[in-house]
Amino acid sequence: MDIKSLLKSGESETLEFKEKFDDRTVESAVAFANAKGGMILKPH
Repeated sequence: MDIKSLLKSGESETLEFKEKFDDRTVESAVAFANAKGGMILKPH
């Protein structure tokens, strides 16, 4: 799946969009890694 398709699909159980990267983002990443191997997208 390409990035445009991911953006169109919206957030889900395995995809979460992040506007900033901080401690809460790290917590989310760990939760995803421990669950179903989701993706986190961060804009430039």
